[in-house]
Amino acid sequence: MTDQNNSFDAIIIGAGFSGLYQLHTLRDQLKLSTLTVESGSDLGGTWFWNRYPGARCDSESHSYCYMFSEEIYKKWEWSERYPGPEEIRSYLNFVADELNLRRDIKFNTLVT
Repeated sequence: MTDQNNSFDAIIIGAGFSGLYQLHTLRDQLKLSTLTVESGSDLGGTWFWNRYPGARCDSESHSYCYMFSEEIYKKWEWSERYPGPEEIRSYLNFVADELNLRRDIKFNTLVT
C-alpha cells in the first residue's frame, strides 16, 4: 500500500466482512480507486477485536461467508458448523489473499 496517491474515488472504513466486500466490489467490479483504513493491525473487524473464550458465530458457517465468488466458496471448507473467531479470521485472510485485497488496506489507522 503506497500513500503516493492521496485522491481516491472511495474510502472504506474498516476491514471486517463488510469492508472487505466493499473493497472488492468498488475496486474490482466498479474499477474505482479505493483506500480501506483499519484501526487494527490485521483484518477481521469484530473478529479481530473479540477473542474472548467461547466467542462464536451464531450463524451456520455455510451461510456466514461470501457468496459473490463460487471459486472462493468452493475452495474454503469450514471445520465447524458454528465457527469461532480464529477460523473466521482465517477465512477472511484467505479471501483477502485470493482477491489481493491487502494492497489497498492501511492498517493501524484511526479516522477521527
